[in-house]
Amino acid sequence: MLKITGEAYDAVVEHAKRDAPKEACGFLGGKPGSASVHFPMRNTDDSAVHFTLDPSEQFAVLKETIRLGIKLTVCYHSHPQNPPPP
Repeated sequence: MLKITGEAYDAVVEHAKRDAPKEACGFLGGKPGSASVHFPMRNTDDSAVHFTLDPSEQFAVLKETIRLGIKLTVCYHSHPQNPPPP
């Protein structure tokens, strides 16, 4: 089971609201079994129905997780204008 802290959850929701009507995306990180640190990313597709993460931003986030001594635990994205198919 993964526990997402209230602060991380609120940050993801705010990110989705801020980027709407475009799809928001990013990572959450933390200790094993937790997601407590929010890493908002830029949707390089600039789209409401799909997203792509910038590789240089992804690498910067990975370096930051190493510096913080945490792991990436979640990759998230919103669905502002389309259903959430698997």
